[in-house]
Amino acid sequence: NNISEYFQERAQRLLDLDYVGEVRGVGLICGIEMVSDKNTKSLFEPIGSAGKIIAKICQNNGLIVRAIGDVIALCPPLIISLEEIDELFDILEKSIKESFEYL
Repeated sequence: NNISEYFQERAQRLLDLDYVGEVRGVGLICGIEMVSDKNTKSLFEPIGSAGKIIAKICQNNGLIVRAIGDVIALCPPLIISLEEIDELFDILEKSIKESFEYL
């Protein structure tokens, strides 16, 4: 499916950001794991602190995500368009970058 392939492609681009340790998913489901050190894959202390911060910043920027510990979970509606996928990931990337000063 073109939509799900594009969704996963956009998700993988998040690996270029600081603190994004792993991106995993299938179809229109994705988890972005946040780590305090990309080289060692060290987790944040306390666990879950980064997830809460990023989820709150996303919400302030108009995107609702689910933080499961320090994994940001995405599961958009199945009717999402390519343009909406771009908007989702643009807001998410902006929000992760904004969170850097709090992590």
